[in-house]
Amino acid sequence: MRKVFPALLLALAATLSACQAPAVIGDASPSPSAAASPPPEVTTAPAAPAGPVRGGALRLSMRAPKTLNPINNTDETVDAALSLVFQKLMLLDENLKPYPNSRLVSSVEYSEDGRTVTLTLREGAAWSDGKPLSADDLIYTLDALKRAPAGAIYKSGARNVKSYDKLDSLTVAIGLVSAYSGADYDLRFPVIPAHYYGKNAPATPAPTPTPEPGESPPPEPAETPAPVTEADMNPVGIGYYTFVSYTAGEGMRLAAAELGGSRPYIPEVEVIITPDAETDYDALTAGLIDVCDGGIADWGRYTGKPDYSVYEYTTQYFDMIGFNYNNPVFADKPVREAVALCVPFDALPADYSGGASVVSIPVNPGSWLYSGDAPTAPDISRAAAILDADGWTPGESGARSKIVPKTEVVKPSETPDPIEAPEEAEAPEETAVPPSSEPPEPENVAATLSLTLIVNEENAERAAVAAGLADNMRQAGFDVLVVKLPFAQFETRLRAREFDMYIAGINMSVYPDLSFLLHSRNSKDGTNYSDLVDADLDRLLKEAFSAPIAGREEAVGAVMGYIGESRAFVPLAFRGSAVVMNSRVAADIRRVPGGLFDNVAEWYIKE
Repeated sequence: MRKVFPALLLALAATLSACQAPAVIGDASPSPSAAASPPPEVTTAPAAPAGPVRGGALRLSMRAPKTLNPINNTDETVDAALSLVFQKLMLLDENLKPYPNSRLVSSVEYSEDGRTVTLTLREGAAWSDGKPLSADDLIYTLDALKRAPAGAIYKSGARNVKSYDKLDSLTVAIGLVSAYSGADYDLRFPVIPAHYYGKNAPATPAPTPTPEPGESPPPEPAETPAPVTEADMNPVGIGYYTFVSYTAGEGMRLAAAELGGSRPYIPEVEVIITPDAETDYDALTAGLIDVCDGGIADWGRYTGKPDYSVYEYTTQYFDMIGFNYNNPVFADKPVREAVALCVPFDALPADYSGGASVVSIPVNPGSWLYSGDAPTAPDISRAAAILDADGWTPGESGARSKIVPKTEVVKPSETPDPIEAPEEAEAPEETAVPPSSEPPEPENVAATLSLTLIVNEENAERAAVAAGLADNMRQAGFDVLVVKLPFAQFETRLRAREFDMYIAGINMSVYPDLSFLLHSRNSKDGTNYSDLVDADLDRLLKEAFSAPIAGREEAVGAVMGYIGESRAFVPLAFRGSAVVMNSRVAADIRRVPGGLFDNVAEWYIKE
């Protein structure tokens, strides 16, 4: 066990005493904490009490906040604490599908062309200061999202918003820049009261048009952060709890609110300030806090201990193998197929200290959009047979070789644009038409399956996957050099396309739009590090992006099917993590992104 710093724990204990009984909610994961899963598995569960009781305090943690305004906040641990005070328009169910939050929303309607969302708020809902919820609050929130600082957690909620019109006191029509099949996912942001935060608010900038799928977003404009106001540190919300007080360096106190005619069983929440996730776990072990969320390297030590419940879940943190299509060997699909057959899928869960869910498509396996098959154990004999059939012959060095057409990498500007039909060029005069001729045959080159696989050295788990993959590939006839690099160098090599293959991780959005990774427009200098240029895939990405809500499952499935059939890249796994809870708290944990406390009103303290 790691050494605990006594002075720090003494300071935490003093803070708890000063706050009467502080509390903690922390995202202890070293990687982004966006998470998703099938129904959670309770690895360790204390005996169930007789039934819910009222009383006690829930003790959580967060980092020192720069603001307690959820729209401007950039810290995920602060956001988790604020989710007790504010409500989001849309929530996620256990299959990661959005649904309207009935505490805030009466109805949501989408126009046939997909460019308008009409949202009606719930009549009778009121802010913690007694003022009624209204359409003005939603309009003000959208304004605030557009002027939120770069890095604000919910800023992307307004990325595709072009306009918003008040239809009546509770209804707003939101106009979108373009039809987007994930529009309801973008509505997962909290609403804040206009009458409270709108005093002396800065002007809202003009909307920035949302890029079409495959386009890189424009750079964030340079901005001077707005000064933090008194209202920013004294939030007024509409959640299960109301704000009581915040003391810098110590923490925040909340009190149970009446929402929907009932109050939470736990009347108080006390949130202490901790510097990092490691301290969260030390505080949990010392009995100073009740909940830690995430922390791939830490939560395993609580499994099997009767004083804790461990709820495992699958995160949105996704690992994959990418190819460099500038290397002509990867223009040959059988080569990509052979690589996929060498992946040690059977060893992956053990390679990851927090566990992992292996996948055949880049969608969380707990999602309603997952349509993949379970990957199988490596089949090196089949990989070798595929290479034999494709003409890759073993060489004296062990690496197979073949004469292949030289790859002519097409620049994005030379690729037909699948998003907007190109303007028809004027027909040239007859005298300018050159005589017809057959295009020249592509130049042939000798290629060998001698490849470099890069991975960042700080991630021991990916390095272990790389070693297992390389060993299997060598048996199939590849010569593979694994190069482990410090992350900064790894990133530089990716951007410069100085690799043959790479293993990397991505914090995937809950709604899977892979344009940033696969669209031709993002090749060469963008985030399509493989420089994959595929007009059919571009078309499918665009169709999935702009599909109507009713047709998005089929459209997303078409993208995933194409990725699997073409072996554009090789999906590996979504990493696992866990919520660890002190056994004094009885809770039905339903861990979805941003939703740890969605059902906190049902939690209770057993002591």
